[in-house]
Amino acid sequence: MTGVPRLLRGTLPFLAALTAATVLALPANARLPSPAARTAAPTRAAQWWLTAMNVPRAWRSAPGQGRGVTIAVLSTGVEAAHQDLAGAVRAGPDYSRSGRKAGDRFWGYEGTAVASLIAGHGHGAGGAAGITGIAPAARILSVRVTLEYDDPLNSEPAVTKQVPDAIAAGIRYAVGSGARVIALPLDPSTLGPTTAGDPAAAGGSPAERAAVSYALGHDVVLVAPAGDNGATSTTS
Repeated sequence: MTGVPRLLRGTLPFLAALTAATVLALPANARLPSPAARTAAPTRAAQWWLTAMNVPRAWRSAPGQGRGVTIAVLSTGVEAAHQDLAGAVRAGPDYSRSGRKAGDRFWGYEGTAVASLIAGHGHGAGGAAGITGIAPAARILSVRVTLEYDDPLNSEPAVTKQVPDAIAAGIRYAVGSGARVIALPLDPSTLGPTTAGDPAAAGGSPAERAAVSYALGHDVVLVAPAGDNGATSTTS
């Protein structure tokens, strides 16, 4: 990866934490509550993961807290109006061709969770309420490429077979749009509550592998989740 050390010099403290944040973002058997059902927002002091992942130390090493860095979240969409992400999200295209729209039941849950852990800036006085991410000054580029884990469309081969190409297109779009880090979605072969997914998609398609090479050739860091299926005790 030519030139990566130059890129990492300012962002390495965040990337290690970003890896963990992306993997732990949302258990596959969980569903975020509706806005009306959400309880009071946590305070920054209650967010134990910041200390557990040595985020305060990372902030001391890189006080810009991700400022000037665009991180692409290739997922299910990101709710740009979320109070902990307001002003930080730019919406890219929807390559999933699933027909789901912002505000739908099966849109934006996992993507918003991931984006919040990466670049949430909290809200209220001093941003002390809500979610504080690893790089709260970073910008999020949202590119929808996949489905929510419990979307009924996961059982539709005509839809799921498009996901690998959607991911490949999303990677290329993110690189062309100036993203310096790309948070990838789960392997399409693991989609769905039973992790059945589309076996033909396992391990990445030729289009995905070519897109990854393209991103690395442009000194873009890609972060892939190891699996987040809370129904089992292992990761994939």
